[in-house]
Amino acid sequence: MYGVFVSGMIMLVMFYFVAIFMTIVINLPPDQAGVQLLYFAPGMGGGSLISIVFIRHFRQPKFPIVFSGIVSTVALGLISMAMEQNKQNLVKGFMAMAGVGVGLGMGPLAVHARFSQPEERVAIVSALSLFFRALGGTVGLAQCGAVLNGKVRAFLTDIITSGAISASDAQAISSTTSSSDLGSVDSIDSLSPELQSLVRDAFRDASRWCFISLIPWAAVAVITSLFLSNIKDRTGLPDGKVDKEATPVEVLTEENRKTEMQGPASNKLQ
Repeated sequence: MYGVFVSGMIMLVMFYFVAIFMTIVINLPPDQAGVQLLYFAPGMGGGSLISIVFIRHFRQPKFPIVFSGIVSTVALGLISMAMEQNKQNLVKGFMAMAGVGVGLGMGPLAVHARFSQPEERVAIVSALSLFFRALGGTVGLAQCGAVLNGKVRAFLTDIITSGAISASDAQAISSTTSSSDLGSVDSIDSLSPELQSLVRDAFRDASRWCFISLIPWAAVAVITSLFLSNIKDRTGLPDGKVDKEATPVEVLTEENRKTEMQGPASNKLQ
């Protein structure tokens, strides 16, 4: 469930704070900033397809879950690096990489949560998965919102106290900060070009720290996923017997389908 929690955290933070970066730092219109988020979706689709290949090969959902945590952790660090360098294309590419990490773990996490528990707990497992994904998104938004606000104000306060700008410019930034209009695009556009550049730099640095703050969560998810138990597989049991105590990842072959269809027909003839 902790892996589901972290995946929900990464997914919601990605949609919200990348849009802030594109709108305020890159200065894109809101509609174009929203389009940039589409790079995350193909990554999720590609990660889901890769996870299917992993499960078919290893016969366990544990391995794609571990790989998902590694990819997500690395992608968060690379996104923060791209934001520091203020390179829009790098942010898009690493955002797709983060989507691959989330997609890699989304299906296997559901499979492992379902088949590692008895059948009578299916409803409980499904409800908890949805709850922890939403809880992760809520915690991620709250944490990154606090980091963004604190880092922006600290960046601008350091500039004012260092005397790098004139007294009039410092007064303009101070009034904007105290009126809680710092996150408004209109209030930023009303400043002089020099002050706009300083405010955008503040948001660039703050956005970078938002994604850095998620790295410990993702790293802990990688460590905890290493201790996941294996799911027993019913393939290979003698004479087609099924281990009722095991909850396997079942893949029906063509022969199994034919056997199931021929069974009722032979009974009717007898």
